[in-house]
Amino acid sequence: LLMPAKTASINDAANKKVAEYSSDMAVGEAEIQSLNAQIKASEETVATANSQIDAANQKAASYENLMKTINALNNNSQDTAVNALAAVDTAQLSVEAKAVYDKYFAQLKDALFAQYKEAGINAFVGQDYAGAIADLEKAKAINSGDYVVLNYLAHSYRLSGDAASADVNFDSIISLFPNTVKAQTAQTYLSTNTSQTASATDEAAAATAEADAAAAEAALQGTE
Repeated sequence: LLMPAKTASINDAANKKVAEYSSDMAVGEAEIQSLNAQIKASEETVATANSQIDAANQKAASYENLMKTINALNNNSQDTAVNALAAVDTAQLSVEAKAVYDKYFAQLKDALFAQYKEAGINAFVGQDYAGAIADLEKAKAINSGDYVVLNYLAHSYRLSGDAASADVNFDSIISLFPNTVKAQTAQTYLSTNTSQTASATDEAAAATAEADAAAAEAALQGTE
């Protein structure tokens, strides 16, 4: 009689311990979940704050560069002014500040065009086609009829695998320079031309050669 009673007592004690342990575990799990939720909320708050700080810094940088442009022009330092204006993100400016930007952009656009064009060509030669596209698109936005810009831009897109954008620029060359070697060469690079066999290296060399020829032609016309 004593043994069953003792066994029952031991089982009861064990069950009680299991119940207490399970209860403690449930409380511990709830605390862990609560802490994890707090950590996640904190991380989201920090990410939001960092995003707001980055946005504020970008806006401040654009206004600072606009002020640098004005100060540089007042000090007759056009190169500095051009570099500062090129760094302005117009999306960060107010309507009033954008009007100020437009005023100085009109004054410096030829120098900006030359800077974007040179930077784009240098990026192309260095096989940084994404960088070339970024700068050459800016140059094109200022002067959409410059053959050298269109040609390098078309080949930059082509070598990046964006045939559609390449074709847009090759088509521009064909339209702007009809019945010329420039147009004929651009025609051969259209993605619809199934006879293409040139490698990427050949195309890069061709783009450089075409641009050099155009520059020489322009220089020759300037001496006539």
